[in-house]
Amino acid sequence: MKTAQELLSLIEQDLKEIETEIRNHPYVKAVQDGNCPKSGLQAFVGTQYQLVNSNIRSSALTIYRFGQRPISFFLQSILTGELVAKESIVVLANKFGMNESDLKTYEPTAAGFAYGCYFSWLSAHGTAAEIMCGILLNKAAWGSNCAKMGEGLRKHYGCNSDDTAFVEGFAQLPSFRSEALPVIQAGLDHSEDPNDLRRATRLFQAYEKMFWDDMARAAGIS
Repeated sequence: MKTAQELLSLIEQDLKEIETEIRNHPYVKAVQDGNCPKSGLQAFVGTQYQLVNSNIRSSALTIYRFGQRPISFFLQSILTGELVAKESIVVLANKFGMNESDLKTYEPTAAGFAYGCYFSWLSAHGTAAEIMCGILLNKAAWGSNCAKMGEGLRKHYGCNSDDTAFVEGFAQLPSFRSEALPVIQAGLDHSEDPNDLRRATRLFQAYEKMFWDDMARAAGIS
């Protein structure tokens, strides 16, 4: 049986191609270069507002399920970040002509919202190790793209640091690897199938890319 560290290294190798695609996504590049139209930026903030609200509920459910186990402390920090993000996304949306009423009524596409659906499913049915593994590796790519978007929004779209607090908050998240390893190892020690953890992480990344692809479609970016 592989150790948690060995399994994470294997998964990172498995997902190397899609990780590269996410981190070099044309939508993010368009924002960096100032070439993303207003419609594409509105799609981003509208979808993210809906995702954040979903993720708050999913994180809370997971904390309830796992009680005082180590994953709960990890997810408590995620939940806190999502609660802050719910406020900061409204500030960013205001720059693109949307208020909170607009965000509440925004209808995301199925592709744009798929990540939230999968997180919700895992929160109800997944193991602590599956959830921890999936979130750990997903947050790195998401944070990288948020950092790039923050730079582009400040450079080309008249945003200041207060406006971009939503993306900067995710860009500055620590890796959580040291917190994740014991949770993943505990799952393996209790005979969890490593392939289940690999699948959970693969799907997280697939839905992440689906989100960015959907943003590109909304912006008319090929």
